[in-house]
Amino acid sequence: MFLRSIALGFALVMAQPLTAQIVFGEMGFQVTGMAGTAGDACWGFSCVPRGLAVQGGETTSMVVRAPLGAPFVIVAGFSATSCLAVPGVWNELVVDPPLLVLFAGSVTQRNFTRFCYDGYELRSLAVPMGLSSGVQLALQAGAFIGTPPQPNTGFGLASAVLVTVR
Repeated sequence: MFLRSIALGFALVMAQPLTAQIVFGEMGFQVTGMAGTAGDACWGFSCVPRGLAVQGGETTSMVVRAPLGAPFVIVAGFSATSCLAVPGVWNELVVDPPLLVLFAGSVTQRNFTRFCYDGYELRSLAVPMGLSSGVQLALQAGAFIGTPPQPNTGFGLASAVLVTVR
């Protein structure tokens, strides 16, 4: 009986960080290139885009962290100066219109880390050779998100990432 109580207590303590660290309306979006990573792993939002310098010809990877099975989208634009509140959406649209949908789908990979949602999706984006230095591409992800035990209860936007060719 004593061992069962200890096991139950341990299980409850281990389950707490998962629920406590997910803030309603927030999700993760990061872009990684040869020079590093920009974006937010899972929490925090800002209307100031995170910056990442890239070179023509390199391939960047983008990761969206949201509930497993949740629909997601990654949009792109040429600048990120907005901080537009969209009714019914958590956080603001930072990427300036016109928007181009780069990727859309469902979150299919299981995330075993304990700091974020239980799913992630990885996409790659090749930076074309020959782009002039200073060319920018603003990226922002959105997904249906929520907090345990009720995932997918609304649409949220992640902080934007401003990718600049050097």
